[in-house]
Amino acid sequence: MSETDDGAVGGWRNLLRFRRRQWLYSDHVLRMDDRGIVIRHYYWPAGNKRISYREIEGFTRRPLKAWHGQYRVQGIDFRRRWYSRDRTRGEKESAIDLDIGGLVRPVLTPDDPQWVAEILTERAAAARDDGDADPS
Repeated sequence: MSETDDGAVGGWRNLLRFRRRQWLYSDHVLRMDDRGIVIRHYYWPAGNKRISYREIEGFTRRPLKAWHGQYRVQGIDFRRRWYSRDRTRGEKESAIDLDIGGLVRPVLTPDDPQWVAEILTERAAAARDDGDADPS
């Protein structure tokens, strides 16, 4: 049996490589690795969204309040922020809004927002620096 990029053997190797990936951060809502962010339950009724660090133009950490998304289970608010499904958002005190250059901004509500903000600061800046480098 030959190993090809689109063959079954190659597919299984990629799956095993994916399962062995080291996560920089992981909780029930999001995962972060060296390539980007995976927001779980982003699309309804099910579906994850992957955002590479290169796509992130900036982010804002803000407090969650009753009128500003704290009790929203999933959906968009009047400020065009998209909240992925998180049934524990009501217990959390802060959120991170991602600016990815689109009309809608994804909102992250991690269990440890300080650690996620540190990873975003480091990885997004490094990805922008790599993207701005002159290839010659």
